[in-house]
Order: sequence, then C-alpha cells, then structure tokens
Amino acid sequence: MYGSQCRDEHPGIVARPSSSPTGKQCIFWKSGICNKGDLCKFVHVDRTLNHPEQQLVILPSSSTKKTDNDDELTVDEASGSVEKKFPGHVRIIFGDGVVIRDFQTGLDSRTVIVANIPSQVETMELLAIAERSGNIKSLTFRQTVYPLDTRTAVAEYMDSCSAKKAAQKLDSLALHGLRLTARLDIQSAEIDAASLRSRTIRLTWYAPSMTAFVYYDSISTARQKAKDLNRSTFAGRKLLTTLQQPSFKQKQSFTVIVAGLPLKFSKTDFLVHCGSKSFKLGQSNYTLENGVESFQKLLETFGPLEDFDMLKSKWSDVKMKALVRFMKAEHAEALLKQLNNQHIPCLGKSKTYMTLLHSLKYNIPRSQYQVLQDELQNLNDPNDHVVTLQIYDKDKADQTLDPVCIRIYGEAPKNLATLKLRLERLLAGEQLSQDGVPLWDDFFTSELGKTYVTNLQSELQVFIRVDNRKDRISVCGSTAQIREALTQLSQKFNDLSKGRRYIDLKASQIPRLLRGELAELQRSLGTQITLDISTYRLCVQGDDDAVVLVKLALESGSQVSTLSNLDGSCPVCLCEIITPLQLKCRHKYCLECLRHHLSTAERFPLKCVGDEGSCGELIPLTVIHQILDPPGEAKLFQRAFTEYIRQNFKEVTYCPIPDCPFIYRSGGMGVTIRCFSCLTTICTHCRVENHEGMTCVDYSDHLTGGNEAFNRWKIDNDIKSCPNCTANIQKASGCNHMTCSQCQTHMCWICLKVFNKKAVDGPNGVYAHMRREHGGIGL
Repeated sequence: MYGSQCRDEHPGIVARPSSSPTGKQCIFWKSGICNKGDLCKFVHVDRTLNHPEQQLVILPSSSTKKTDNDDELTVDEASGSVEKKFPGHVRIIFGDGVVIRDFQTGLDSRTVIVANIPSQVETMELLAIAERSGNIKSLTFRQTVYPLDTRTAVAEYMDSCSAKKAAQKLDSLALHGLRLTARLDIQSAEIDAASLRSRTIRLTWYAPSMTAFVYYDSISTARQKAKDLNRSTFAGRKLLTTLQQPSFKQKQSFTVIVAGLPLKFSKTDFLVHCGSKSFKLGQSNYTLENGVESFQKLLETFGPLEDFDMLKSKWSDVKMKALVRFMKAEHAEALLKQLNNQHIPCLGKSKTYMTLLHSLKYNIPRSQYQVLQDELQNLNDPNDHVVTLQIYDKDKADQTLDPVCIRIYGEAPKNLATLKLRLERLLAGEQLSQDGVPLWDDFFTSELGKTYVTNLQSELQVFIRVDNRKDRISVCGSTAQIREALTQLSQKFNDLSKGRRYIDLKASQIPRLLRGELAELQRSLGTQITLDISTYRLCVQGDDDAVVLVKLALESGSQVSTLSNLDGSCPVCLCEIITPLQLKCRHKYCLECLRHHLSTAERFPLKCVGDEGSCGELIPLTVIHQILDPPGEAKLFQRAFTEYIRQNFKEVTYCPIPDCPFIYRSGGMGVTIRCFSCLTTICTHCRVENHEGMTCVDYSDHLTGGNEAFNRWKIDNDIKSCPNCTANIQKASGCNHMTCSQCQTHMCWICLKVFNKKAVDGPNGVYAHMRREHGGIGL
C-alpha cells in the first residue's frame, strides 16, 4: 500500500537510468501519470512485475516549481507561493488553494522612493520606521548630489498594498528636523483631475525649395520683373524675388533671384511666368529625406519617441506636416517649449511651428475593420481641419496589419470628443439583449459556439464580439445586417435555453463518467454534455430524445457499487478509491476525481472536501502542479483571476473599452488614469471613460436620469440589485434567502440585508432574521 514509502524491500522495482540532477524518484511515474517524460527532473522507476497492491501516492507539502514559462516570474518554496503575469499589466502572487495573496495592477508598485533623509539616519533606523507599514524585501540607498546632507532610499515591499500604505505614511514624516518625501515608483501613471496630458505634437515647416537665377536683357526690365514677380504664385508656391545688384561695368544679362520654387516644375511654364528667355537653377536649401532624418534625431534628444509619421503631401505643397508621439508627456512639453517657432538648420533654416494635440488610439481586429471600412472613412471629414481620423491598416512594408490601428487627434477637446463619441458608437455596435437585459450563454465561448459565430459573421458580413469577461455579445456592421444578426442570435439563445436538460446521477455513476465514459457519451451521441460533481447532475444540450439516449447509455453500463465503508471512500465520488492520492491532511482521493475537481473548479480558494466538506485544508500548489498538465494549470489560474475580478469589482475592474485587457483600481472623485493598453483616459471613481467637462457628481446625476426606463422595468419584473456588487437578480422560486451568483453575497430578499455566509444558520443569521422581522422564510 505504501509503495516507495514502505520500510520493507520491493524486489519488483528497478530504477530506469536518468540524468536527473536531484537523484530523487518521481512519485507520479509509479502511478503512470507523470506528463513530463524524459524532461522530468526526478528519476523514473519502471516496474518489471505487476504488484498486486495499489500504490498510495503521497504528495509532499511543498516543492520548488521551476518552468520556462515567461508568465511565471518567481517561486517561493518556503511560503508555497508563485507569481504570475496576466494580460492587462497584472501580476498576481498565488498561494496554496490558489489563494490570491497579492494583486498588482500596472499602476500599483511595491517600491517606495523615500527622499530628504537626514544623512545621520542609519539603515536599521529607517527600516524600523518603514516596516510599520508591512514587510520589506530590500532597503537600499541611492547616491545623491544635492543637497549633500540628505540621502534617498528605495524600499521594496513584499506586496503593493503595504507599499501604498508606506508611501502615504512616510510622506511629510518629520525625522531629525527634516520632513521626508515619499512616493510610489510609478513612471507612467498620471493620477490627477486634469485631462489627458498629450504626448502628440503636430509639426509644420516649409518644404524644400530651389532658387533660380532669371536673366533679362535690360536693367529696367529686370527691376520691373523683380517687383511684379515678388509674392506671385507659381506651381502652388508663393515666390520671393530680389534684383541682383549689377556690377559697375555690367551692360547685359541682368539677374533676378527667384526663391521658393518647388523641386519639380515645368521649365517652359516657368519661363512664360517670368517673361524671360533663360534661367539657371541653384541647389535646393535641403533634401527632404536627409532633413527629416536629421530632424527626427533632433527630436529624440528630448526623449524616446513612440512614433514619427509624415503626413501625406503633394510635391507642390509649400509646407510639410508630421506627427511626433513621445513616450512621456513631459518630453513633448519640453520640445514645445524649446523649439516652437525656431529656425531648424537641418530643414534649411525653416521656421518650425508646433501644436500640442489631444490624441487617442484604438486597436480593432482586422475582421471588424473590414466590416466597418466604409463607415470609418465617412467619419473623416476632409473639410474639418480641427480634428482628424487616421487609419493604419498596413505597415511601412505595405503588409496588412492585424489589429488595425485608428488614431484621432485634434487641437480642440470638444471637437475631438464629438468625433470620439461617433467612432466609439460605431465600434461598439449593438448589444444582444431582451427587454433591456443583455443575453448571454456559455455556449458562445465553446468550440461549437465559436464555429457558429464565425459562420454567422461570414454569412451576414458582420463582426460579432463575444466578451466573456462581461458576458456580453455585440454586433457591428450595416443597420440591416446588424438587425438580421441580432434576430438569429436571439433565436439561438432561445433554442439553447429550451434545449438544456438535467439528469440526476447516482453516486456509483460518477467514477465511470470521470474515467472516460463522459467523453465517450459526447463522441457517440454528438451532444454537448457537462458534469457537475457538486450537484451530481449531467447537463445535456439537446432535445428529449437526446436525454433518453444518455439515460439508456448510463443504465446499460451501470454496475453495482457499495458505499458501506464511507471512511475509505473518495470525498468526491463517494466510491471505493482507485489510484489513491493522499494530501498532507491525510485525506485520500481517486486521482482522476481530484484532477477533475481541480480542472472544473469555479470557486476559490480550493480546499480539501474530506470529512463531508468540513476539512477545509488548502490544496497545496505542489499538488496542483503535479496533477494538472500545463494547459490545465494555466486555465485554473485564469479562472481564479477572473473570479477575483468578479468578486472584487468595486476595487479592481477592466478598462471600459471593449476587449481592452487593462485592469485598474477604483479611485476617488476626479482621479483619472491613462490606460496602458489603449491610452484611453479613465475616471477611476465612475469607472467609465473620462467625462471631461463634468464632475463625478454631475456625471452620476446624468446617468441616473438615463436609467429611469430600466429601473421601471426592474420593478415591473421583480428584479433587485445585489447590495454588494449591484448585479441584477430575479427570484424564480424557493425561500427568501438569496445568494448572488456573481459575488456570493448572502441576503434577505425582502429587505436586502446582507449576512455573513459562515453564520447563515446561526441566531444572527438570515433565517433567524426572516422569521423575526418578516414572519417566515417565504415558503
């Protein structure tokens, strides 16, 4: 029973040669479940005999987990934690049970910079002060030049919450006659009530030009032509002329110098324009290619550039235009301050005019761009010189881009806001809903659902966005095609709702389904079937005939199973344990049952369900790592991440732009941030795109007025909002003890009072409350 843990010898076991640096045996090879193969760092032991006794797999309470996955940053063996990166600039430290120990957004930081520290302060003194806010990983000092009697320290905390608390407490703290200054080390955050500080500047300068020497027979003619031609227009250019001073003995061929000619022009037309028979061309004041290259290098001296775009122009244009985008707003502001209206030598000493622009960027899937291409072009009014919409669907090598980048920019915020609103309405499309309530089904995220959506997009030439973060479906395209797509999607939703059937299972049927019968049923019947272990039910997507076939298949394979010895049964399937696995709390599971329990988990933290669910010991990360393959483990961490966002949406939430993965923390009134991913300015208090020109109070009042129809609909249909997360809830049947499916808050349906889930049945619980305050539980 104890396998390699047994004190007696097992002669039927021999060690397979291995290059393992540890020399330790792989505890999963003996059970046939190691998925690492020759890459496993532990020795694999082969069996030469069939041993009659089952092997009990005993997992260690902790081990070091090392992979080459870029998403995994560090592993702390002592604390049993792992740090992972997620889309949206998020870093999370997970502990046993997939508990989230620290959640760090892109605007959070674990590092605090403390300045103006008196030079006599020793490291241990500062450490004692800084540790009041939390545990510190490291504390170092920077070399400072001025003032000489102070120092600057960098404190790295174990978590971002401690760092935030420390920055608030240490800032302005009096120490040895000086006041410290402290801030979080965040380079790109803009946390203030102002509008988005622009990083984009429009540059305008004179195009390259040439000078011509035009010859005339008499000095009087030359003098008159110099006067007549000055500021005349030729080939779209305004010419500047001067009479060249003749020499004392000059009697013929008098010269007029004509400046401002384009690099290309008709020589015959020029002679006619000047009324001359001959001229000679001088050199251009600069070449566009070399001049722009040197100019770009000059711009880079102010700071790193995100982009430099030459705007389209004709050879006859007098002025050239370009857009430069800096990585930081302060670099753009420095350029504007120093070089605006200045003569630039590399541009032929042309005076350069600079305008700070408000700019927004959108990245959309190419499939969406192809559907909306004509509508997007119509948004760009060629006569509107205040705001501009530019589309980048190809790179510099003329290769198609996916996603397609759309930029809108302009000097006037109000005009830009108008174009922004029109663009975002177009990109958002129309939402699939019924009576104002969004429709959603998990079918649309399955492989079958994805195929259905793809086919519908091709058939109707629309773009369908399935947002499983917010459980929303929206459609973009022409008005008629959107209407048809929404009709078909609504019909599909109704069919799915009607076609979902449930079958109650016996405990003896669970192990068979876990060991392959469930997959076999799906293959043979071609029906989508899911197993819910917690409720002992099968969900069958199909009609009554499909349910009959599933029931017949279950009955035909039924076997008699005894559950008399519950103490030796698996806590998941309640049957005799097959391929036993023991946790450090000493509860044993069927290996496949525990694997299924982990791979389908939706509620966290993950705990042992032994002792009829009362054990509560967190399942170690080492166990999870050994049992699940890398894709399954990644999905488990992703579900824990998604569940955390749903339950803590008041604290952290997604960028309001559809499909943008950026996550940020809620803030106070007037606090705005810039999304790292799409550069949208977000009001962290209202959790919407920045409502420029309106205070948070004004915006809330405006929003409330727009929801009157929806609120009336809620009252008419007996729908209430969760007092914790505001999710809409409709009671179908049962008592008045309700649990929100989104945040798991327990409440009384009558008065919406919230109760602790650990004390639901106690004297201060929801049932006692309902009997005391409402005369019963509602049944």
